[in-house]
Amino acid sequence: MSTDSRSAREDRIEEASVPRRRGTVEPNRDAHREHADNDNGGDVASRSDGGVECGGPVDVEDLGPGSDPAVGVSGRRMDLGSILLPIPEQVQVQVQVQTGPDGIPQMVHLVTADPGRITVEVFAAPRVSGQWQQAANVLAESLRNDGAKVRVETGPWGEEVAAAGPDADLRFIGVDGPRWMVRCVVAGPPGTGTAESPLVATARTILSDTVINRGAEPYPVGALLPTVLPNSIAAQIAAAHQQRHLAAQDHNEPPEPTEHP
Repeated sequence: MSTDSRSAREDRIEEASVPRRRGTVEPNRDAHREHADNDNGGDVASRSDGGVECGGPVDVEDLGPGSDPAVGVSGRRMDLGSILLPIPEQVQVQVQVQTGPDGIPQMVHLVTADPGRITVEVFAAPRVSGQWQQAANVLAESLRNDGAKVRVETGPWGEEVAAAGPDADLRFIGVDGPRWMVRCVVAGPPGTGTAESPLVATARTILSDTVINRGAEPYPVGALLPTVLPNSIAAQIAAAHQQRHLAAQDHNEPPEPTEHP
């Protein structure tokens, strides 16, 4: 089973360091109960409400007067253009940037020491809520067709799609907002995708403090909103590109001619 629902054969993953202290994040056990789906093909019944029960994710326009979007509850937020993603101070993470064939950033992954990977994406959605329910039903069916064991469970924001395969666990958490839909993908080794795992608890901590800046631009429903890298991360990736370019030049450079007396 793949750790992402989209093909990434043409994509490149770049890494940038965001040093943080490592600590323990307690899972939210009270918010979980298993849905009656039990891998029998039932649909996802969404009750996503923009994160009212958990504090977030919130639209940037709904922040209080004088609020700094870059300062979150659990740590400073990393401004990625359409999404401001908090990096909890107690969590050690490595930032991975996924780019398409054209080199344009598509999404940012947070690789934690738990171990695992957390990806928060934001999509354009209609004004009427319910985009996550439709997306989750399609997602659950696709995962089943791939041979994964799928469960539909209720989390803090509503229904979550959890999938277990021989090599990896996945959990998809969705939240409907005003003209946007957030999807958080939690991927890790077998056993890390349960509702009680530290990895999922970390993902929920991040999601509850996320801010969405959709903007007024028109986008097709379901379009992934653009990612803009902070200057510090863009500089690290540019330096890595330069190092690879120089290394490739050195590797392909013809040998120095041998001098003969």
